[in-house]
Amino acid sequence: EMVDLARDFIEASSIGLAFDSARHERVFAWQSDGIWRRAMLDALAKDHTIIFDYKTTSSSADPHAFGRASANLGYDVQAAHYVDAVQSVRKVRPRFIWIVQETSAPFAVSLIEATARVLEIGSEKLARASRMWKACVEADAWPGYSREIVPADLPFWHERRHEEEEAEYDLASRDGDPT
Repeated sequence: EMVDLARDFIEASSIGLAFDSARHERVFAWQSDGIWRRAMLDALAKDHTIIFDYKTTSSSADPHAFGRASANLGYDVQAAHYVDAVQSVRKVRPRFIWIVQETSAPFAVSLIEATARVLEIGSEKLARASRMWKACVEADAWPGYSREIVPADLPFWHERRHEEEEAEYDLASRDGDPT
């Protein structure tokens, strides 16, 4: 059911024809700065101008919600890596489009394009990771976590939400509502 809904959604979209003729499950291997790289693309337009990456989510396919989630999951690095793969091997700079689908009915779908800024940040993170990888290989030394006890703290937004909930509770309690 999810597949059928996603296909219908994509078919009716502006990328429908490109997706319909795309080549699926493409693997790219190339060397960059002395490091072998590999990328496994879900789908690539026949003319190599669009990379399609399918993601499912148990939360929301809303583009704004996906943007926040993708930052936490490193999808910016993945997008930059895949674009680099196609550009390095096929000499074409493709667009990168996520096809995001909710895993609960009604299985909503959205199409979300990685912006130039997303790809720029992903490329910077990828370059930093590549430099670190190369240095570790050359030195045969691999960083790990601290051997010391490190305190765990809550993120700022979590503390802020707690304070707001406490203030709401205090206000409701003063008004005679104990819940």
